[in-house]
Amino acid sequence: MLKDVLDGFVHSTNRSFTDRHLTVGGSDIGQCARKVAYTKAQSKVDTNYHDGWGARLRGTIFENHVWVPAMQARYGADLLYAGPEQQTMALGLLSATPDGLLIHQPKDALKAFGITNIGRSGEIVVEAKTLDPRVQLDNAKTAHAFQVQIQLGLFHAVTKHRPDYALISYTDASFWDEITEFVIKRDPAVFAHAQHRARQIMQAKTARELKPEGWIAGGQEC
Repeated sequence: MLKDVLDGFVHSTNRSFTDRHLTVGGSDIGQCARKVAYTKAQSKVDTNYHDGWGARLRGTIFENHVWVPAMQARYGADLLYAGPEQQTMALGLLSATPDGLLIHQPKDALKAFGITNIGRSGEIVVEAKTLDPRVQLDNAKTAHAFQVQIQLGLFHAVTKHRPDYALISYTDASFWDEITEFVIKRDPAVFAHAQHRARQIMQAKTARELKPEGWIAGGQEC
């Protein structure tokens, strides 16, 4: 009984992204190409499919009520594109919505990660993630590393900002004081590949035009 109440409430309060089908987002680009293509095409809906909201809502609550207020308290006006100021950037068929951008940072802001100079811009892309405590991370998840590469590339392409590094923070979903962080350095070649991949996905007429990326093909998606 109460599950239905919670389901109804969450679905009624979901954010609506009316133009998401027009581009491939940074969080999509590293996923199975066929899956993303079907989603963007808005083809016939499987009425038996249940779209779980637990992990998504968990991340939203953490970001809105803990991560953003904490970042604002620490960085103030040096935190851009976060919370109510969050913006979606787009170039062609590729888009991304960063969690935030730090500006006016000292060149050694990432020295704890072995980086002594973050570049002339003094800027760092920041991305918040919550993580299932059963997951062991030695590096940032591939899809997330790809995601922040898109963000870095779009900042360079469509704004005045020139960040060379992104910092991904993973917060344990059970114990919020356990946080693991990884730094990703901008790679223009990855961004160029993402643009090509976005065009392939969005311009495919049928799924047959997109190569399988599942276990048989050596990948982990599909």
